[in-house]
This record gives sequence, C-alpha cells and structure tokens, in this order.
Amino acid sequence: MKGHGAYKLEVNNNTITFNAYGAWNYETAEEWGRELKDIVVQMNNKPWAFLSNLTEWELITPDAKEYISELYSWFNKQNFKYLAIIYGLSVQKSLLEEHHKIFTNVEIEYFDDLDEAICWLNSVGF
Repeated sequence: MKGHGAYKLEVNNNTITFNAYGAWNYETAEEWGRELKDIVVQMNNKPWAFLSNLTEWELITPDAKEYISELYSWFNKQNFKYLAIIYGLSVQKSLLEEHHKIFTNVEIEYFDDLDEAICWLNSVGF
C-alpha cells in the first residue's frame, strides 16, 4: 500500500526536528521510523532531544499507532532525554499524553507555539 501523509526531519546538535503533515497510515509511519532509527543510531548513544511539530498533522491509523509504540520503546534504550511537542488541537494533546506514557526517562513538554518549544529545549541544553 502507498503511504499517506508526509513528514520532514532535520537534525541539529543532537536535536531532531520533526514536522508531520496530513493523516498517516502504517506505511508512512514505518518509513518515518526507519529514517528516525538511522538518525538516532548516528548519535552514538549521546543524549538527544526531539522537537515535534504536529500543527498540520491529522492523527494515524490504529496499526500505525501500534508501530509507533514499538518505536518509542526502542527510543527508551537510546538515551532520549527531551521531547517538545507543538500541537494544533487540544484533542491531539490528550491523545498524545496518553500515548507518551511509554517513555521512561524522557522529560516531555507540550506547547501551542514553536518559539516557546525552542526556548524550552534551549533552556535544557539543546
């Protein structure tokens, strides 16, 4: 099946910036996961942060959500330290908060403004 939805990933000083677009299916989630794993492995187990901009995202299919949960479990073993999330809808925030309970050693903050998220990551050293 062809992927639905899109994303953009950038890396700067052990901070991964992620922008999601549209509604995702399993294929898009899997492609994103493979690309993320490649980036994280290259960080050689140094602490890293993730800036996630979801203001143009429309959620995911259930099978994609299951895949992302497995990916997040892998993140827990990769020295992931900080997650800044910019959300567009309050319903997204509540769903994400539930989904992010999987993280064990990650400090998570939710924002409705990109500049605030960047300031927070800068304040914690990223």
